[in-house]
Amino acid sequence: MLEENKNGFTLIELIMVTIILGILATIAMPRYRGNVKKAEEAVEDAIISSINEGLENYALNKLVSTGRAYWPNNPFDVLETKPSGYDAADEDNADTDGEWTYNSSAKRITHQRQDNTRYYWTYDAGTNVENSTVTLPPFNPPWNDGNSTNWNDWCNFELNEGCYACENMEGAGMYCLEQCAESGCPGFSITNDDNNNTGNGIGVRTLF
Repeated sequence: MLEENKNGFTLIELIMVTIILGILATIAMPRYRGNVKKAEEAVEDAIISSINEGLENYALNKLVSTGRAYWPNNPFDVLETKPSGYDAADEDNADTDGEWTYNSSAKRITHQRQDNTRYYWTYDAGTNVENSTVTLPPFNPPWNDGNSTNWNDWCNFELNEGCYACENMEGAGMYCLEQCAESGCPGFSITNDDNNNTGNGIGVRTLF
């Protein structure tokens, strides 16, 4: 009769197994993370592509029905099926995993990935977009430092800082649309009062 082997693993064997598992994990984890990143990029690309296609169809329908081609204020409005994680009531930047938002102040589509990294795409809807109105208040902004006496002079003074000034949606970003557009700032297009124009659309993916 064969003698039953009651011996377990030796300490050396356990150490060797642990080392091998560690090596496998070191090799596998970067590949796993790389695959997850590529998968998230593919989903983002598909959603942005769907929005771009939807914008063109939206503009064409408006051209046929109203004689003017224009895009909506919120680019997600062109999608019949919104992406998972999109919250129309949230108009700030995405701040939870998998969330999509449209930041109406910064004019950006934003998305937070599962690894907590956040990306955004600028959205330039163009001029005379649906329900858009621009009315300047009387010239006496509380931030006026005395260098300007009218909006045009003030905007030109603010734009000395470059497009950084246009990121302030309570200042130049709200009251200096034409100057921001003429300076080529992302998210702004030159106004044409005689025509209804679509803008530059959606920009490239950018890391916050």
